[in-house]
Amino acid sequence: MNQQDPVRSASQRLWSLALSALGLLIVFNVVWTLVRPLLPILVVFAVLLVGVTVWNRRRWR
Repeated sequence: MNQQDPVRSASQRLWSLALSALGLLIVFNVVWTLVRPLLPILVVFAVLLVGVTVWNRRRWR
């Protein structure tokens, strides 16, 4: 049987976690860079959506 050394296995898991975290950080930074210019538009849209929803609920009471 070919069994791996437990220390090597733990270090492999640590490297895997570190690389996964780095990849997630890179993806988050790319998404944030793309979304940041749209934030004012998204905020206005969200406020309008909440306003219309509240207005419709009060209108139908």
